[in-house]
Amino acid sequence: MTAAALIALAISAEPSLIRIGRDPRAALTIESQTVPLLSSSAGQVGAPRLTADGRYEAEYLPPDDGQPCVAIVTAVAGAGIAWVAIPIWGEGDAVVKTRPGGSISVDIGGQTFGPMVADEHGQAVVPVVVPPGVQEARHGKRVIPIHVPPARTVHLALGEWARRADVAQTVAIHVIAVTAQGAPRSGAVIRLRATRGTLSAVQERGPGLYEASLELTPHAPGEIRVTAALEDAPRLPAQAILMLEAKPPEPIEPSAAREPAAALPARLPEPVDAVASTTARNWPPMAVSAKAGLLSNFSGFSAPLAGIEAAVRTDHFGPELAVSIEADYARHDQSEAVATGVVGQSRTDLMLVHLSLAWRRDFAERGVFWAAAGPSAAAYWTTVGVAAGPQRRAFALAPGVQAAFGAEHRFGIAIPFLEARAGWVASPDSPILTGPLRTLSLLAGVRLETR
Repeated sequence: MTAAALIALAISAEPSLIRIGRDPRAALTIESQTVPLLSSSAGQVGAPRLTADGRYEAEYLPPDDGQPCVAIVTAVAGAGIAWVAIPIWGEGDAVVKTRPGGSISVDIGGQTFGPMVADEHGQAVVPVVVPPGVQEARHGKRVIPIHVPPARTVHLALGEWARRADVAQTVAIHVIAVTAQGAPRSGAVIRLRATRGTLSAVQERGPGLYEASLELTPHAPGEIRVTAALEDAPRLPAQAILMLEAKPPEPIEPSAAREPAAALPARLPEPVDAVASTTARNWPPMAVSAKAGLLSNFSGFSAPLAGIEAAVRTDHFGPELAVSIEADYARHDQSEAVATGVVGQSRTDLMLVHLSLAWRRDFAERGVFWAAAGPSAAAYWTTVGVAAGPQRRAFALAPGVQAAFGAEHRFGIAIPFLEARAGWVASPDSPILTGPLRTLSLLAGVRLETR
């Protein structure tokens, strides 16, 4: 149990951990002088019930997907917050190969499950209980992977706020970060985003507890989404929503005589966006990449390649998508004897511009795979001639298409990646160059992101 900001505010859970299939619920006890606002990162929390002076109780129900995770339950009252992490142990089966009819047991998190007898094919299915954060089981010296999807280990809770949209206010933002096993996490890097308003810097207030504030100015009614993500787990953000309502209409008092209404102006004044200066700071996620590699058509045209890319990303439609524009440059030089004592020389400078739509998918805790495709445009600057002789120059443009796939791994601010791209460019309208260009590019690069 962890409490912060108010000594009189605390929360506990009984049982302190939940085993799916054995524990259908947990009882929450909250010490608070006012009615607390409860929320959870996983599962459901019931409404608090006053049972004694300064004590409330509520019921927590774990998620029904059976997956191991950590539920972070928060209680907010006044300017304070208290939280408790409830490890949820999931149920599953470990499939182990051994000799037919053999007896087999597996060890997970210090517990032994089994023994079970293998069938005639030497396969044994051992029912197991998996704690959160455990990715493997053991049978003797053998390591058996447990395919458990990553679980969110961050939760976001909002302080009290005025429901009116036409007033300026500051809303407290509380973020809880824990390890995969549920212990408070110190030194975590939290990335906050809001669809409106100005966010302050995140400050660590205690073990696992981080706080910031959101400054709001008067605006139209609607919802404001606030998200918090760990830098090393950006695909598993926590989210909270502020609903702001319109000002209620003023009551109309009866009057015996009413003054004539003033004439309306010919044109109403343009509305003023009261938060233009703050919303501009909440850009969608963007990325800038620098890359270098080799381009080849495997038929005599090979050249080093360097490029730069800018991308904007969104998960508004479900999967993470990105729209990017990229500019690449390659130079190809060639010399060959065209006659006795005569050497022909050529130089081609190639500029490629790609517009891509990419689909991105996590494949490991910090790994991302992506596939992209889109149109291209190529610009050729070509020079041909003989050594110490006259030269011909030409410039041409040609359209094309391209598709790419790649993978990255997050180590910190700079994200290294590898990428492969296949391209096709139509034959340019050039007196020197003819025929389409089919290429394969292999690239390595580094990316900087904003979230």
